[in-house]
Amino acid sequence: MKKLSLILCAVLMVLVGCKTKDPNQYTVNGLLDDAAFEGVMVYALDFADNSITLDSAVITNGAFSFTNTTSQPKLVRLRAEGEDKSYDLFVVLEPGTIHADMVTDSLSGTPLNDELYQFNSYDKSIGDPLMAEYAMINEMTDTAAQSAAMEEFVAHYDAAMEEYLKAVNQYYDRNKGNILGVYFISNMGELTLDEFNKVLEGAAPEVVNHPMVQQKLSKLQKLEQTKAGNPYVDIDVIDFQTGATAKLSDYIAGKVALVDFWASWCRPCRGEIPNIANIHKKYGKKMVVISLNVWDKPEAQAAAIQELNMNWIQLSDTTKNATEAYGVNGIPQIMLIGADGTILARDLREDAIEAAVIDALK
Repeated sequence: MKKLSLILCAVLMVLVGCKTKDPNQYTVNGLLDDAAFEGVMVYALDFADNSITLDSAVITNGAFSFTNTTSQPKLVRLRAEGEDKSYDLFVVLEPGTIHADMVTDSLSGTPLNDELYQFNSYDKSIGDPLMAEYAMINEMTDTAAQSAAMEEFVAHYDAAMEEYLKAVNQYYDRNKGNILGVYFISNMGELTLDEFNKVLEGAAPEVVNHPMVQQKLSKLQKLEQTKAGNPYVDIDVIDFQTGATAKLSDYIAGKVALVDFWASWCRPCRGEIPNIANIHKKYGKKMVVISLNVWDKPEAQAAAIQELNMNWIQLSDTTKNATEAYGVNGIPQIMLIGADGTILARDLREDAIEAAVIDALK
């Protein structure tokens, strides 16, 4: 009788086990039909930090799969990197079976992934015609015709972007209660701090507290704190000539200062160098001109300084603290600081640089 009881218990455990499959389990069944990627790893990378791998699988016969659990939906980037190209696809890891084709960008199987695929299809319907139109313009040999076509393209692009941003906001409004809200925030245009705070009103905690959202919020706060009219923020820098660590304030010291955040690989940055050189040549005895190299390699900075004959103060930042302190999204970021330490202007370009300097030196 005791043996029979044990057998019955074992049978019940098996039956219960079958019925109590982990409700947090997900399976990603993926396709990547490209012979060059046979045997390559596909990684599920954290949306906010690509250095964090949440899952992975090997591509075998053009397919891959991984199964795991998650206590709450996670937004990830599926990435497979080859020698000459790579494939990327954003996916939500949520309970259920998710089907993902990294070549066609198709996605299905769970509610949030169905929603994400619907938006991506709309995005593709907007972007593909614009890309085709731009490619056609680039192939034109008639300069006048190309110029006219480019003007028309810009009008098409502006209209398409207006419609696209409307759609992003609509998708966000219906997904601000789940993790997809983070994805749609990342696709919004440039927002002010007030606008961003308004976007976050009524959003779910997983949206508001997501690292990417918090990073964006922090950047906007720092941008607000360092807008024109506010005191400049002192930062640690490296003197290019000596290699010594210093402070930005060591070079400003109560003078009007033009500070240019730049990098050697940045074409617009290089395009502004003649304007910066002009300021140094004409007003260098009355003010300080500083080029602050960011997001760059020391050897690339050195080569560019020599090539472009940048004979004014050269500083560098290898920590990203400088751009973070000023909420810099892109470079060049050319800033004018008054003798009293007040930021007089930001985002200066071309002729506006000299106009602002003249006004500051009056």
